[in-house]
Amino acid sequence: MLAWKEDHDGKIIIVVVVALRRADRRGQDYALGKAGLDRVLDALDFQERAIPDEADRYLEAYVVLGLANGERREFIAAEKATVVRDRLRDYAPQDGKFGPFLWITDKFMPASTMRLAPDAPF
Repeated sequence: MLAWKEDHDGKIIIVVVVALRRADRRGQDYALGKAGLDRVLDALDFQERAIPDEADRYLEAYVVLGLANGERREFIAAEKATVVRDRLRDYAPQDGKFGPFLWITDKFMPASTMRLAPDAPF
């Protein structure tokens, strides 16, 4: 899931990829979709190419983790997308029902098993 915040002029200033874990699932890890992570990183790369002066750049990108409990959503943690990318650089994504994903912990580190649980929704 992607989300963003705009300033008063309608310019997007924060873009996030959200990984939700359902409360009724086993385990504490999150499935981070590779496509979502790539999209927010691509936005940063585009900004870097389009705006040469770092002081003039305005966009920030994050990965946000949450817990889904029915209609209620609970914020767990957030980290800059570039930090998450760097931490996961050496780990290959797994194929899932909704595309490639990475298992990560709430500390934005690779999950210890990196294997798909039998009851995972992917």
